[in-house]
Amino acid sequence: MLQMVVRVANLVGVAGPPEYRYRFVVVFAFFVVMIVVPKVAFGYPDVGSLITGMAELVFQINNCGGMLILYVLNDDFVEVRDRFQLFVDNVFDDGCEPLLEALRTKHHLFQRLTKAFFSALFCTTNIYCYSPFMFSLFSYWDTLRNENSTMQYFQHMEENFYGLDTRTSFLPAMFCGLLMLPMIYMCGLTGGVKMAMIVNMIGYCAMCFDLISLKLQEVSRRGTHEKEIKEIVKMHQDALQCAKLVEKQVSLVLLLQVVLCVLIWSFILLFLTIKGVRNSQSINLIVLFLFDTAETVAYCYSGDVLSSAGSQVAKAVYHVNWESQTTAVQADLQLILLRAQQPVGVTAGKFSFMSIALFGNLVQKTYSFYIVLRDVI
Repeated sequence: MLQMVVRVANLVGVAGPPEYRYRFVVVFAFFVVMIVVPKVAFGYPDVGSLITGMAELVFQINNCGGMLILYVLNDDFVEVRDRFQLFVDNVFDDGCEPLLEALRTKHHLFQRLTKAFFSALFCTTNIYCYSPFMFSLFSYWDTLRNENSTMQYFQHMEENFYGLDTRTSFLPAMFCGLLMLPMIYMCGLTGGVKMAMIVNMIGYCAMCFDLISLKLQEVSRRGTHEKEIKEIVKMHQDALQCAKLVEKQVSLVLLLQVVLCVLIWSFILLFLTIKGVRNSQSINLIVLFLFDTAETVAYCYSGDVLSSAGSQVAKAVYHVNWESQTTAVQADLQLILLRAQQPVGVTAGKFSFMSIALFGNLVQKTYSFYIVLRDVI
């Protein structure tokens, strides 16, 4: 389980053997030197640049800060992965063909979606990387056609890069641009790995509950046996333990996502209100807006899927015809039903379950915060 996620996480040193762990330290140090220090310490020429710089800074803090939390909680991720693998091994040992078919189908679906996600991420990262060079080239052509035009070099991020004149001087602009290229790719990979890890963990956890519901249906169809019901009790206990581990792993990351998501959206809306969309800054910010929105929707939708899968177990118990079972089987079914009454899901710092309803609340809060910012500016 989680093989593809583990492989890409190894690239940035968040998961895997200890000898790979130094990689994230290098990435985080590069992030601080290339993004945090210039944006915080060297100021901005105008309000539009300040808003853009803050939106970019908050976005990258969300990515790298979230990955830092996952990096610190690496032991929990290893335990989650091992728990999933043990659960799957038990399903294979059971040999129930409908469960095996459902397991293979879900696993292949997660693999395909993860590959498609990283392909889309690679394309959008390329757009983010090379659009400033394209706009700089357009500016150069404009100076050739119009002698009164001034050559302007566009940046990947809005920042005063250690006092260098990166807007009107060729060598500093090229130097900064070449340094930014690997930084942008590393930030894209970091954000992609974070999203893939969280969504896959939640998805595989939901799959465990789906398999339990399917197992209950199969047992009911074939005829209930006390041994099989006890196996389902154990499966449900293991799935609940997996859900608790996933919640422990992602809770702080999701809290950071929810809080900073509102800030990112508000800053981007404020910039588009002031500056419009016909410039390189707006294109980069729109890319950030789309990625952040897609990430938040993915977390909220995955949380809904997990909660729904957990509640489906209780519904499956009701269809086992428990009233006609032996006392021992009824006791086991009652235990499953009692455990299934507890809400299952992932929370943002234990304040609220991740759901589409929460996403709607975030949109409302973003608009309110945007109105406040607009009045202040």
